[in-house]
Amino acid sequence: MISISLHPSTLLKPSWIAILRKDAEKAARLRRLTPGQLKLFYDQKWFKALVPKAYGGLQWSVMQVVRFEEAIGWTEGSAGWVFTLCSGAGWFGGYLDPGIAARIFRPRKACLAGSGAVGGEGKSGEQGRTDLTGGWQYATGAPHASVFTANVYLKKEQKVRAFLLLPEEVSLKKTWNPLGLIASASESFCIDGHLTVGPERVFDINPDKPVICESLYRIPFGPLAEATIAANLSGMALHFMEEADLLLKQKKSNSIKAVQVPDWVFAAESLLIDYGDRWLKARTQLWNAVEALECFVKGHMSVAALSLTTAYQRKSEAVSGAAQLQAALCREIVNGLYPYTGLTGASMNSQIGKVWRDFQTGSQHALFIPKIVR
Repeated sequence: MISISLHPSTLLKPSWIAILRKDAEKAARLRRLTPGQLKLFYDQKWFKALVPKAYGGLQWSVMQVVRFEEAIGWTEGSAGWVFTLCSGAGWFGGYLDPGIAARIFRPRKACLAGSGAVGGEGKSGEQGRTDLTGGWQYATGAPHASVFTANVYLKKEQKVRAFLLLPEEVSLKKTWNPLGLIASASESFCIDGHLTVGPERVFDINPDKPVICESLYRIPFGPLAEATIAANLSGMALHFMEEADLLLKQKKSNSIKAVQVPDWVFAAESLLIDYGDRWLKARTQLWNAVEALECFVKGHMSVAALSLTTAYQRKSEAVSGAAQLQAALCREIVNGLYPYTGLTGASMNSQIGKVWRDFQTGSQHALFIPKIVR
């Protein structure tokens, strides 16, 4: 097996890994994270990883987040997915009305969940109020969300804006029934009838006009989302490679002298080494691209229209391209090794089977639909 430099496990305490993995089966039965797993999230403030320090958040750098995404994705799929989507929603704190942001992030169990899809419609009224209606799919972490974010199409303005909704203002719909990532609880939610909210509940993402003027909130949202989700998939793919390596070693050790080790085992080992090398290169490319963009933004905070500069756009595109490359490679790795895992890989009771199902589900994210080349 390949030697992994800066292995994801180095970012997590053994006790954290034990909690997330030990409770994984129970979480799948509950179809949501367990109280023990959530306690770890709350104790470590992981849901506030990208929340501004002004509101009690950790305000990690993008590089910190990307590395941690890989680590927690490697540890346990559903927990990693919840961290990715819910901590990612916390990043919106850089664009929210300061008064409401201070209130929603103050609680220890503050957690934002939402959907990137446009699922509702809005009608503007007097004094900046908006009448909302509609429903939204795939809100990861919905059962324990303290606030929901929802993209709404405003017919009069003919544009999409994001709104904050409270749990008591929406109804959850248990529609999440996937192959994997079961405990991510990415349920749907909707407004029953109509809901009118004030102007403090709406926000827009413009990296040149964040409310919290810190470099983290001048990073473009698209590449940020691609980088964090790709890193999560990368962690799952690494876990799959490690489980496949264990299976191949067991296959060889279980062979007796009278039975020759099948040739395909050696072919699979060779393939695994090649995949490991390519995985490392793709990971390095993404990390380098993220670091370059982050350093550039930090060094040019005084530029008002930074997002319009050629250098900013070029570095943002480099992050996006590296994330797409990594996600595509991870899909190739998992699907390429899967036939060598035999019925163990197809088992509902095996660790490698669970990792495979989690990866297949996560890699279906809309951001990583393969581009059609004509």
